[in-house]
Amino acid sequence: MANVARMMRMADNSAPVARAPVNSPRIIRADEPTAAPGSKRAGIVMDLLRKLATEQGARIIAVAHDDRIYDRFDTLCHLRRGRLETS
Repeated sequence: MANVARMMRMADNSAPVARAPVNSPRIIRADEPTAAPGSKRAGIVMDLLRKLATEQGARIIAVAHDDRIYDRFDTLCHLRRGRLETS
């Protein structure tokens, strides 16, 4: 819970990201989880979210346009011209 408290102290936009893992879901959905934070905070948000998911045995499904966080995912899917591509 200390990690959740740390995340909740971040920008208001990050609060939904911080609340997501509280009920130990199997799937954590994150819509633009790094939309507002700066580059340093974007990394912190994603690292904490991934750590919480790992600790709880959950998976993260995120929609993001921020290519700075792509390296934090095991699988990337891109929607291009109406087709879903996995890389």
